[in-house]
Amino acid sequence: MFGNFFGNSQSEKAKESYEVVQTVSEAWDRHNSDDIRFCLLVLINAYIRPVPVLKNLRAKGFSTLNCMLKNCGRQVLNCLLDPNCRKALQCLNKCSSVDQVCNYRCITSYESANLEAFSLCVLQKNNCLELEAEIPDKPYVPPMIKFRGKNLSYEMTEDLFVGWLGSLEWSWRVVAGQNPAYDQFPCQYQLFYRGKAKGSFWYEPVFQVKTLEGQLVWRRRKYRVRRGKVPGTSLFQCIR
Repeated sequence: MFGNFFGNSQSEKAKESYEVVQTVSEAWDRHNSDDIRFCLLVLINAYIRPVPVLKNLRAKGFSTLNCMLKNCGRQVLNCLLDPNCRKALQCLNKCSSVDQVCNYRCITSYESANLEAFSLCVLQKNNCLELEAEIPDKPYVPPMIKFRGKNLSYEMTEDLFVGWLGSLEWSWRVVAGQNPAYDQFPCQYQLFYRGKAKGSFWYEPVFQVKTLEGQLVWRRRKYRVRRGKVPGTSLFQCIR
């Protein structure tokens, strides 16, 4: 009995160590400063002390599956019947839930309507993975108070976002980036514009992605932009 207990315990530890090595190796191979920091946090979380931001490093197992089948059965089935969506799930299954780069590359590589419906139901509406996304409060970067000698207002902030749109077909064009999950793309255009409803403001990035299979494809997102507590701060909510 004790032999089985210690054997199982050692097996679990070996499995956990393998998962740590695999996660760190994949992140390290991306040669990015953000991923190097992620590697260090994973190692600290595994061998020194728990890191709160990595508490969702492992899936919840049965509770996750139960939530998905109970609330999103149709979306799960449609995704499994769609070859592209199925590839996305297989790809995501290899990623840690807190490895944003790995997850985002899977999503952008195998994007489809069924994957969008699956994600909306499982992640956003029902949060089956029980993830939390708190806005970091450190480091605190205070917004500008003045711009070109004038007090910065919400309207001025939005004008800066709108940028070149009107004289050009985009607000801003990103020519360099650091994070592969957000701004490191072969080509990216940013469009900021005011909506028809009073006070509404929108952001749509249009960007080119090199998929995991080596193809170049275009992707698009849409964000609702809300004014922050003070001018110069904004809250972005992805709606698709």
